[in-house]
Amino acid sequence: MRKSLKEIKLLENAFKKINKMGILIHASIVFGFDNDTNAMFEDTVQLLIKNNVSTVSFNVLIPYPGTRIYEKIR
Repeated sequence: MRKSLKEIKLLENAFKKINKMGILIHASIVFGFDNDTNAMFEDTVQLLIKNNVSTVSFNVLIPYPGTRIYEKIR
């Protein structure tokens, strides 16, 4: 939430530059937001593969007490 790269094309350009420098990319993906759909799982995996992302952590949104998301859904 408050991500700096919100457009896929910008993200792909960043991946390309990072890969070109020989730097491995680790992506940490959070699923479980209100606007997430079933298609997002496959779309996300395909995006990561297409852009040679080295490793990834898939996480489930956990609204911890004291966070804005927790207060929003409380």
